[in-house]
Amino acid sequence: MLAACGSAGQPSGTATSAATAFRNKTRDVEFSQCMNACKQYLPNGGEPPATPPADRAAALAFARCMRAHGLSGFPDPAMTPPTGSASVFSVFVVHGMVFAFATQIDPKSPAFRQAAHACGVSKA
Repeated sequence: MLAACGSAGQPSGTATSAATAFRNKTRDVEFSQCMNACKQYLPNGGEPPATPPADRAAALAFARCMRAHGLSGFPDPAMTPPTGSASVFSVFVVHGMVFAFATQIDPKSPAFRQAAHACGVSKA
């Protein structure tokens, strides 16, 4: 008990860190509870906006193009970021299109860059 006390009645560094972490966690929980209770006040009731059909069609065409240019594991668009999925390896977002990869696809690889350029999204 004495080891956890600092001078002048102040807690030691370890006790201070633990107290700060506890306060931060409590604050985070309170914030998340508030957001659930106040969801009605968020834009669109907290739901993501509907994707226009033309944007969805463009995203599907982009995915087909990427597969046609050698990235066979390129997924169809998700339109919203995945949540809580352990099978997602990475997420790629381009022009509002969200693609969640279950396989390892490197957006920095030459093959990816060439396919994206061929599909009209980025420079080769």
